Amino acid sequence: MQKRSVFRWSCERRSLAEERGLGLKSMRGKSRQAGLPVPTYTWEAPYLVLTLYRSATGAARDLASHVLDTLNADERRGLEFLATRPSVTRKEYAEAMNFDYRKAQRHLKRLVELGVLQRVGAGSTTTYKLANS
Repeated sequence: MQKRSVFRWSCERRSLAEERGLGLKSMRGKSRQAGLPVPTYTWEAPYLVLTLYRSATGAARDLASHVLDTLNADERRGLEFLATRPSVTRKEYAEAMNFDYRKAQRHLKRLVELGVLQRVGAGSTTTYKLANS
C-alpha cells in the first residue's frame, strides 16, 4: 500500500521557503514536468499541509472511498489524468482521453457534482480543476 507524503509547514517556514526559491509554484511546476499529480495544499491551523503524490493512481486513491466506488473505469482513468494537470478545458479532456464531446462533458459534470472538480468560468473559457488543489 502506497502512502502519501505529507509535509506540515507553519506560516513562518512557508515564507522562508519562498525567500529561498523553493516556492509552491516551483513545486507545482516540477511535479507537472515529471508527469506527477499536482500537489494539493490545505490549511490545518496553524499549518499549511502540502501533499505530494507519487503517482496519478495515488492521487485518485486519496479520494473518499464512497466517491471512488461510484466511478466507472473511464471516469477513474479520467480522474488520474486530471490529477496530473492544474486545470483542463473540456476540449483538452476529450482529446487526451479520446472521448467525444458529450462523453467528456458528462464526465466533467459528474465529477463536479461529486465535489471532485471545480468548474471555473463559463462558456468557452470554462476550465476544470481538482477541488482540493
